[in-house]
Amino acid sequence: VSGKQLVQLFDHQQDTIDRFNETNARYTAAAYRAQLFSGVIGPFNNMTNNFAYLLITFAGAVAILRGGTSITVGVIFTFLIYLRNFTGPINNILNLINTLQLSLASAERVFQVVDADPEKDAPNAVELDHTAGNVKFDHVSFAYDGKTEVLHDISFTAHQGEVVAIVGPTGAGKTTIMNLLTDLYPLTSGSITLDDHDVTQITFASLRRLVTVVQQESFLFTATIRENIRMGRPDATDAEVETAAKAANADGFINQLPGGYDTMLSENASRLSQGQRQLLSIARAFAAQAPVLVLDEATASIDSNTETDVQHAMNRLMQQRTSFVIAHRLSTIRNASKILVIDQGKLIESGTHEQLLAAGGFYAKLYNSPLADMDKMKR
Repeated sequence: VSGKQLVQLFDHQQDTIDRFNETNARYTAAAYRAQLFSGVIGPFNNMTNNFAYLLITFAGAVAILRGGTSITVGVIFTFLIYLRNFTGPINNILNLINTLQLSLASAERVFQVVDADPEKDAPNAVELDHTAGNVKFDHVSFAYDGKTEVLHDISFTAHQGEVVAIVGPTGAGKTTIMNLLTDLYPLTSGSITLDDHDVTQITFASLRRLVTVVQQESFLFTATIRENIRMGRPDATDAEVETAAKAANADGFINQLPGGYDTMLSENASRLSQGQRQLLSIARAFAAQAPVLVLDEATASIDSNTETDVQHAMNRLMQQRTSFVIAHRLSTIRNASKILVIDQGKLIESGTHEQLLAAGGFYAKLYNSPLADMDKMKR
């Protein structure tokens, strides 16, 4: 339903209807079988119980008529009562089978989550309260499945206050590098240090307080705008929340909403544009006041005018912070202290914008490509 307009724009109504009908037919068949099964259980139970009652009554009656036995009508009734007491729980279990099957199907996914290994701090992990923001990657390699290497022998150093840009083709491993910085994945080899502390030896809670990330796809919770921004730092005051929003240039559109900062958002924040949602994510990162900042395509969904305003705000807020900027728009990272060029999981070039252009390598080709020229014209 949420993609209705997109389906209309690309004239896929009939294809979508056909897929829906196919899926609906499978669901109908499965629902029919389930209802048939659950509908048969009740009559089958009743038939079985009645047959047992009939059998006991018939056998008792024959025994009484033949004589020579101590069986009486009272004994027969006693057996029938015993039978009811015995079959009652069985009938209840059979009637619950359908419900149990539905519950087990739902529980399967729940158990997958419950059985997942929780994050555990390394033994003797240190709790870092602050950091200068010096980051060092030393011969880092990583493979998701332990076999196919995504990153190979990555080494670089980012000093306090530097803005380090990471560029390269889609799928080159740029985001993976930053995921390793926050210790989301275990390294295959090498080490990553934050002020000479191995990130694997820092508690998860303190590491992620010191490193804040703005992802390309913004995620907002079902809460007020103020609470969503405060996710960056739960103890932030209202004034600090509003300062963060102003720094991200989100204050303007927030105040235009009927409830302002107290406007309640749904999980997908459908009333906001993609650019506005991303601005709130950036404001959340600013509120965190972490000494290390990661912007993973943070401006990808923002229009050029808004992006310019955000870029100015980020330049102010990134002072005295180590900042990593992953970007496809090369014109946004020309002033970076250092640019790392990643291709096929390898660090192939590094240097300033001017140095890389003068080298005439991979970065220069990217920057001088027609798409990059179009981006530069917009600016």
